[in-house]
Amino acid sequence: MDDHDVTWYKGFEKKIDHASINQPDSLSCRVEIETQKLEVCDKSQSKEFEGQESSVESHHSQKKKIQTSPIFQWPKTLQLGRQPRYPRKNFLRKDKLDHYVIIKFPLTTKSAMKKTEDNNTLVFIVDVKANKHQIKQAVKAL
Repeated sequence: MDDHDVTWYKGFEKKIDHASINQPDSLSCRVEIETQKLEVCDKSQSKEFEGQESSVESHHSQKKKIQTSPIFQWPKTLQLGRQPRYPRKNFLRKDKLDHYVIIKFPLTTKSAMKKTEDNNTLVFIVDVKANKHQIKQAVKAL
């Protein structure tokens, strides 16, 4: 500190001696606290702080990503599946098209009987909603 600063602090010390200390909210107590804080900081401490600040600035190495398109796309976030606390339905639904429903009954017309005799094949009436794969599985099950 130069001479000007020292005389300035001495002036504050003189003001503190004359002020009333009994009143905690008075200006003198505030001034005393401020002067104590200023006296604690030396030049050596301030040099240490300067070194720390410069080291913090030198560690900043994150680069800004270059924007390549004019339209911004949000990244897709993780979408977790639901984990309900209780079931919303009382019971699980069974398949409506089981093998008993798919194959209804055999066809007993003249043309169906002729096919049975000539080609050794049976003709059945099946459900309208069943596809070929379901019919094949139903025949194997029966």
